[in-house]
Amino acid sequence: MLKTNLKKKRRQINIINFFLIKLLHRRLLIVKKIGLKKQKTGQEIFDKNREKEIKNHLLKEIPDQENIEYYQEIFDIILKSSREVQKNLKKGRA
Repeated sequence: MLKTNLKKKRRQINIINFFLIKLLHRRLLIVKKIGLKKQKTGQEIFDKNREKEIKNHLLKEIPDQENIEYYQEIFDIILKSSREVQKNLKKGRA
C-alpha cells in the first residue's frame, strides 16, 4: 500500500512537472518578445523596480509562508534565467 501511494504521488509530481515545463516555455517566449522590444527601444535588460514589483506580488501569493525561502530561490532563478535569455538575444543565441 505504501509503495502504490508513493507511485501515485510520483505520477502527480510528473504531471505537475509537465505543466511547469509548458508554463516556463510560454514564459520564455514572452521574455524573448520583451527582450526584443527592449533592444529596439534601447532599454536595459535589468529593471530593478520591475523585479522588485514581481517579487512583492509573488510574496503575497505564496500559500505556505514556512517555505517562503524556497519559493524565493526558485523565482530568483527564473528571473536570472530570463535576464540571461534576453542578454543572449543581443548575441544572437536565444
